[in-house]
Amino acid sequence: MIDSRSSSYLEEMLQEYGFRSRLLTLSEQDLPVLAECQLQGEAQLVAITKLISNSDDSGKPQGSRLEVEPCTSQQEQGSKIVDLGQITTIWSPEVSPNDFSSSGDRMPFFSDKVDRILDKLYRARVGRARGSMGRKQLTKKQLPRLVEYAPLEEQASVDTVLRQVLKAGTGFARMVDSEVVRDLLFPSNENQATKQQKIKQQMVASTALANDAKSGGRFKRFGCLPVAHHDGVLTVINGGWVVLDQAVRATSEGRKFAERAGSTTTLADGRIITRLECLAMGGDDQNSWGELQVDVRESLRAMNLPMTPEGAKQALIQVGHWTESSSPTKQRFDPWPKAVLEAADWYCKMNEKRRDYLIRGEVPGDEGRTDLTKLPCICMDASSTTFRDDAIGIRPRAPTGRRVTDASKWEILLHIADVSDLYAPEAHVNREGKPAEYLKTLREAAHSRGTSRYDLPLGPLHLLPPTVLHALALDTNNIDMTNQTPAQLDRGINRCVTLWVYIDEKTGKMLDTGLERTLISKPLALSYKAATALLDGTVTKEDPALEKAKALIAVAERNLCRWSAFQRTKSKAARAKEERLLGRETVDREINGDSRFERTRSHRIVDSALDLYGFAMNGLLFRADAPVPRVAGSGMDRLGRVASAPLRRYIDGVAQRQALAVLCGYGGKPLTRKEAIYESKSATAAINAVSNIKASKSGIGSKGNTLQVLQSLSMYIKDNDGPVPAISTGKGNEVVILGTGATASCQGIQGSIGPGNEILVEVQSIDERSGEVYAVTR
Repeated sequence: MIDSRSSSYLEEMLQEYGFRSRLLTLSEQDLPVLAECQLQGEAQLVAITKLISNSDDSGKPQGSRLEVEPCTSQQEQGSKIVDLGQITTIWSPEVSPNDFSSSGDRMPFFSDKVDRILDKLYRARVGRARGSMGRKQLTKKQLPRLVEYAPLEEQASVDTVLRQVLKAGTGFARMVDSEVVRDLLFPSNENQATKQQKIKQQMVASTALANDAKSGGRFKRFGCLPVAHHDGVLTVINGGWVVLDQAVRATSEGRKFAERAGSTTTLADGRIITRLECLAMGGDDQNSWGELQVDVRESLRAMNLPMTPEGAKQALIQVGHWTESSSPTKQRFDPWPKAVLEAADWYCKMNEKRRDYLIRGEVPGDEGRTDLTKLPCICMDASSTTFRDDAIGIRPRAPTGRRVTDASKWEILLHIADVSDLYAPEAHVNREGKPAEYLKTLREAAHSRGTSRYDLPLGPLHLLPPTVLHALALDTNNIDMTNQTPAQLDRGINRCVTLWVYIDEKTGKMLDTGLERTLISKPLALSYKAATALLDGTVTKEDPALEKAKALIAVAERNLCRWSAFQRTKSKAARAKEERLLGRETVDREINGDSRFERTRSHRIVDSALDLYGFAMNGLLFRADAPVPRVAGSGMDRLGRVASAPLRRYIDGVAQRQALAVLCGYGGKPLTRKEAIYESKSATAAINAVSNIKASKSGIGSKGNTLQVLQSLSMYIKDNDGPVPAISTGKGNEVVILGTGATASCQGIQGSIGPGNEILVEVQSIDERSGEVYAVTR
């Protein structure tokens, strides 16, 4: 495809402004050549067999036309005449129609993989600036002048082409084609693939882009554009697919979500569903509906539903993601599809039978668990906790056969609810027939939601249906602290993943650790308040169970608190975390008067226990050279926890599955690094999907102050001339004015300062309408 003729004015402009890369010349000697073509509204592979001259003597293209022959056997045979604009992309001459065969095996089409790759490609291209430094840039303002300088007979075509290429960004930075996508989908075959395989691979890529334009809303077709037609040589801009602006994409995705009504699910659909769920439970209820994400607004508008929580509920029911409840005593909807509710019902019945077998001692032979049912254990949680997934116990080290030193005679046992049924590919569950489908359905439901949310005004959105969470949660014993009657503790058994840790009680150093699949007894459930009172000796109730619990908690506190203190001497991350917690406690107390963010003795014990669980788990997996699935921002540099909350976070269930596979040889093969990265990214994306949904229950860090707080601040400023003391919340330039509880955006702070640090500020303005306060440092 070499052209020795002189360039036209339009060609010179395209080359001068960085659009040279997709200029292509075609002559009869180059034909036949493969191309993607729009025929009757469908993308098809064709062979261009003839150029049909349609220009005047000056060479001005007059809507260049081509003769093509469809390559696929499903289409009608015979040549067709098409406009150049119907051609999406002309393929490289390295593959020709002679290499094409419609017979043979079809290339596999992995829709999930394709969707992920297209989304990654979109994000990479949409973030590119339309221009770049050091390159002459074409702008809309220049077009009239450039068109005016063109020969009179070329001005119309110059104007049309230049306006089109502007949409593709300088140097076509915002354009992709099937060859680019092919190399992303099949990177390992790039050098080994035969010509026939390359054609089939590029057909898969072409189909993926065409399907995305119909359903995904990320790419828009950009047909070939005529530049010149001289002496049998056609010069064109080779077309492809241009990324849509994010606002346009969101509008398109919202509209197409409504049109599909749940018939298929894309990455965009999952994001819209998550946002609709938060809105349905009252998220953003304090804000104007104009602030809702564009895709949510457009979905509700296309479905003729109000932009309210009730409208969001109806939308979710219409697409089948929520189910109307038939029970008159329950809320009138279940926030799950029917298939998930059916799977939940099966799992609960199966688990109930298994618990009965375990209590009777009829443990299945493939359980292979360490029996710790003779050892007591304790749950410490908020009094409002519904599903308990962690407990603390102790065990004499000597009976284990492991080396005992003068450092301590105890091992600390950290029990976490076992969720491997749902996450491990080869968990010991009857997987014949429907059960396998049910377990997959539940896992996909957890993957879709990503995390539980407890801060929504109309109630929580759980990771899984509450019935499943109840089945997976620890079955506990509860004590009535209001009377003196000794508690009658029930016998029960829980399946757990237990981390044992041996700590030097003198220094706090962790000496030894390991992971076991265990059976434990029913833990005694205590609220933070009750556990702290028990340690402080202020509990009036006399009960042998409480005396035993106090002794257990005391040993755990001694070991865990010394380990935490040791960590702070060795780890910058541990010290930074302690500073954040202290600052948060101070800020919360200043805003709310009585601190909602408590750090009692029992809170510190549980925090240390979960930190230790993550620290030890990270170390065990690191020594085994195994990747650790985690969400962004929860790495070791911030002492991120690992696998400690599998009933609340999807990624923790995946991390537990990895730990069991690597350290206990249970549940199937460990995740590869590539698989762990995918799980981490998808979990992060699920969490980020609701980042725009504000919770009106939140007290700290909300932008708007209440009118009462603003009035209090106004009076405070009148009574105090000059700068006033404030403390940083640790969130950018946000501070709290001491004595008022008002939050303010403070100018003059470079970067972010640690939470709880006191500074002097001068209040500049108070906006009662928005609730915002602005200040400067002094």
